[in-house]
This record gives sequence, structure tokens and C-alpha cells, in this order.
Amino acid sequence: MISQLTGTLIDRTPTSLVVDVNGIGFTLQVSLPASSRFSEIGSKVTIPTWMLVKEDEISLFGFADATEREIFLALIGVNGVGPKTAQRILSETTPQALADRIVSGDAAALSKFKGVGKKTAEMLVVQLKGPLSKLGLSEPAAPAPASGNPRAAEAVLALVSLGVKEPVAQKAVEQAAAEFGPDASVEMLIAGALSRT
Repeated sequence: MISQLTGTLIDRTPTSLVVDVNGIGFTLQVSLPASSRFSEIGSKVTIPTWMLVKEDEISLFGFADATEREIFLALIGVNGVGPKTAQRILSETTPQALADRIVSGDAAALSKFKGVGKKTAEMLVVQLKGPLSKLGLSEPAAPAPASGNPRAAEAVLALVSLGVKEPVAQKAVEQAAAEFGPDASVEMLIAGALSRT
């Protein structure tokens, strides 16, 4: 099990990092906050990791800090939540906000995460309410893009996939979100952001 990597950041996207460790490039799947935190190409980084080993796949997941990894491991311990869904949840909210929703029993809010249905949301509350209420959390060093708005984060990813540079995409989406309000759809945010790039 690889639980940490220390090396040089040589490449990054909104959802992945490549770290050179003694000449070997490791690709890490990461959340948007983790990608934002480790953003300087060429810098020395130490990243907490978790390795997934399957019969036909070996994947490394990276995290902004140990707390994000702890939340990730708690999430994938719930039936119906896989690693990719857990990373998506961590991209759409902060560990603190997620813990608050779970501890308060807000299954309705949890079910709004992509890939999380009503039954899974209820399981998150039942299984994690106790453990997370005992976990001392603080806000992460790097906030989720576009103020943690999941639709804005999705819009940023869509723009990046279209070839727009991430800083430009993030700024444009934030401007569109400010204009259209918190209830704007992903499509509205993308269209509004494209008119600004």
C-alpha cells in the first residue's frame, strides 16, 4: 500500500496530478480542492495517498491533506459509494460541510450529490453520523473552486475539457455564477462563462 508520495509535481489537471518520485511518474486521481492546493508545476510536494488494487486495475488517489483522506475512506466504507463517487463528493463540498450535513442527518442535501441516491444518502447518515461527529475538522487550505458550488465546479470541468485554461475557466464561471445566482444550472453557467472567455 502506498500511503504517501513525496516528489516533484510535473503535471496537473482539475482531477489529476503527476508526481515524479526518483524518475518515476505517479498519476494521482484527486478532488478539485486537492488539485487547487498542489498547483505549482515543478514544486516539491508531499501528498497523502490511497491505492486501489483490483484484478484489472491499480489506481492511486491523492488528497489535499490527511483529513480529506480520512473522509474519503469513511465514504467508501458505505455500501454504494465507490472511490470515484467519493472523489466527486469531495470536489463538490468541503470536508467540514459534508460532515455537518451527515451529522445533522440532512439526507436530502446529501442526495443532491451526483451518484448519490436517496437510499445511499440515508446510509451515509446512519453509518457515518457517529464517526464524523467525533472527528475534529477544519476548513481545507484550498477551498473548492467557485465557492464550493457543485454546478459551478462541474461547469469549470466542462470548460477545461473544451480547452479553456483552468484559471480562466474558474474566473469566468465565478462571474457567471455571480450574475445568474446560486440556482443557475450547469448549462447556464457554461454558456455565461463561454461569453467571457
